[in-house]
Amino acid sequence: MPKITAATVAEHKVRTRDLLLDAVESLVIERPFASVSMRDIAERASVSRTVIYNYASDPISLLVEATHRGSAEVRAAVAEQADQVTVSPSIRLREIVTVLLRDYARSTHTMLTVLGMERHSTNEQLTEALVYFRTRIGRSIMDVVRDGVEAGEFAPVADPQLTLAFMVGVMQSAVHKIMDLPDDRRDSVADAAADFLLNALSGTSTRGRE
Repeated sequence: MPKITAATVAEHKVRTRDLLLDAVESLVIERPFASVSMRDIAERASVSRTVIYNYASDPISLLVEATHRGSAEVRAAVAEQADQVTVSPSIRLREIVTVLLRDYARSTHTMLTVLGMERHSTNEQLTEALVYFRTRIGRSIMDVVRDGVEAGEFAPVADPQLTLAFMVGVMQSAVHKIMDLPDDRRDSVADAAADFLLNALSGTSTRGRE
């Protein structure tokens, strides 16, 4: 088992925790979260199966912590694009989607994994992580959609929450595909997802049938 070298005990603990969070992120890319055990995480992180319990009591705690670790950085990146009010809403939304799927694919995958578990769990930790997603990242996305509606770039949205759910579904499918691809092929999937969402929001297919 490799040794973790650190100048202080506190630094050692931070590094160990990061290894565990990296491990759970990589494991949920490879398999359903329900099949991930504390033993799997410890082995992936090269951490003792006894030591891991000094950091978390179960896999879901580590998954939620990994979500929080990545979500703050993702939130800042999304907000940066959303707040550029002098830029067209459609361009801002394209940038947000590509940032989520290209620049922060791993963190986005982890967040959407937690989101996908919502219907099958009443875990309070999951609920807290999802509140962050909806009130921070989701709100920024829907603010841009609202701006697009007001500017006439997007069709009116009758149910914002349902619209966000549809958008999340597209991004979930895209990010699952992206994580299976080499780096040089990921941009095309992110671009395709952005095109799909912009076409859907513009109402192009609906107008085309009228």
